[in-house]
Amino acid sequence: MLVSGDSLIAVALRGGAHIALRRAHPDDAEDLIEIQRQVVAENVANVDDRIDTAEECRRRIASTDAGDLWMVAEANGRVVGALRLLSPGPAFLRHIRNLFIDIHQDWRGQGLGTALIGAGADWATANGVEMLALSVLDSNPRARQLYERLMFVTTGHTPSLVKRRDGSYENDTQMIRSLHDQGRINP
Repeated sequence: MLVSGDSLIAVALRGGAHIALRRAHPDDAEDLIEIQRQVVAENVANVDDRIDTAEECRRRIASTDAGDLWMVAEANGRVVGALRLLSPGPAFLRHIRNLFIDIHQDWRGQGLGTALIGAGADWATANGVEMLALSVLDSNPRARQLYERLMFVTTGHTPSLVKRRDGSYENDTQMIRSLHDQGRINP
């Protein structure tokens, strides 16, 4: 379990590929930025159009709050996915973490998202977090299906929340997963 320090979790994905899950390090910045570029170019996730510099990414990793988690999936010495669980801020919301996930396009559909979210849920439970919250655009039905399979439920829907560069609008769905009395997710 990824609870403290640099613990590693070895995971076998569908198709036989192996990855290691671990906390993010500032040295992961270049690989994380490459994944960020892909996600921005695909235009199906609720992300900023701006891509971080390597130095900005290193600083964000180094300044991750102790009560939050930034985890990466590594294969063959490269980061191929990342999950962040971030506190919304106010003390009355400290029982919740906002979930953000990015997966390299070559590693999708193999169970990596399930492995990252499962390990993140394990970490959250061990650290007293009671709920995971996320947002998913209607243009990303594959991600929404994953979240539903992993016990996230829809709590809200915001029409036209995101305005794209081309002037079109995207609807956004908010989802939450309670961590009370739920078992571990297996990939």
